[in-house]
Amino acid sequence: VGSNPEIKIWGKLENATEELQRVEEANNKSTKLVLTGHSLGGGIAEIAAAKLGIRALVWSAPGTRYSQGFFSWPKLGSVSEERMQRNVVVVMPDNDAVPRVDQHESVVQRIQCFAKNHTPVGFFDGTKTCHPIVKSACEVWRVCGDVPMHRDFSEECSRYILPHELGQLYPVLAQPILGTHEEQ
Repeated sequence: VGSNPEIKIWGKLENATEELQRVEEANNKSTKLVLTGHSLGGGIAEIAAAKLGIRALVWSAPGTRYSQGFFSWPKLGSVSEERMQRNVVVVMPDNDAVPRVDQHESVVQRIQCFAKNHTPVGFFDGTKTCHPIVKSACEVWRVCGDVPMHRDFSEECSRYILPHELGQLYPVLAQPILGTHEEQ
């Protein structure tokens, strides 16, 4: 695989993922393997999904444009923009700086990020408030619910969402909620 530590780690990750796929196929599972990860783990899942042709849903992951060239080795183009768009969805909360590091080549689903009671979050506090995966999961639950399983995440989400906000879409704003550096 090479002497570069990153390449060695990648090789182990690639082998483990391929083994999961083989086990799934051998057991005739009707389910499909979907990689997931948060933050840096999401970035790694993005690259793995594109390289191996499997699906990934990642949360607050940094962009991967720069990493594509490095991780395409030894088969150039194995982590391409097309593969990223075909296989990867990134959930990106407003005002979270981490997913704005580098450019995303995958499909990006933006979600809102407010403090309780629809209170705006400033850009400089945004990453602290909006980056935690529990906050993002609660925002998705606030808007989408949990049909058909009807699980109740009120206890976990109560520090982020007030009960009267559940199931309510926040009003559409004339301008997206972005830091001033992105408005230019």
